[in-house]
Amino acid sequence: MPVHDLHRVTLQGDARMLERESADWRACKGAYLDRFPDVEFMTELGGFTFVAIDISGARHVSGFGAARSVDLDEIKLLLGPQPVAQVEV
Repeated sequence: MPVHDLHRVTLQGDARMLERESADWRACKGAYLDRFPDVEFMTELGGFTFVAIDISGARHVSGFGAARSVDLDEIKLLLGPQPVAQVEV
């Protein structure tokens, strides 16, 4: 399938780096290691960080010439409860 026919979503919002060892950082680390347990050593590297995105909207492209804006209420509905950190969307 040609790349321009693939579905994709671009998130819009403000990104912020989480302070190392903060509650949100530890929550993200736990979720990350649940999925990728073999790379815990990477989280101890000085340059490793987690970034939170305070989402304000999105753009959904469903193929060539087919796009729509996604508002914050729909994003919240699609993402469901935030299981990781207390990051507002």
